[in-house]
Amino acid sequence: MRFAVNEDVVRSIRTRGASFIKDLNMSKGSSPRPYSVSQKEFANNFDAIFRKPDPRVIEEQQIEDEEFERIAQSNQATAPDTPSGWTRHADGKISPPLGTIFTAQGG
Repeated sequence: MRFAVNEDVVRSIRTRGASFIKDLNMSKGSSPRPYSVSQKEFANNFDAIFRKPDPRVIEEQQIEDEEFERIAQSNQATAPDTPSGWTRHADGKISPPLGTIFTAQGG
């Protein structure tokens, strides 16, 4: 299928290049509507709605969160008010080391 091409348009494109294309007054939809927000805000909103995070980034964040949780638990277990070898739980209670046998001390 061939299209009829105006020779003046072709000559202008060849001589003026891309600047001619920008100067063309095309149809009703040739220019975008004005934005009611800044381009930066529009881009941020668009990314927040449609952009999917990279699965590798999600995995790295999960590993990092798990490591921070492990460090927090480790620090909690060795808090100064926790006896040596004992474990402090998330609810604040402490447990003796496994295998500890308590005997009655009498007087």
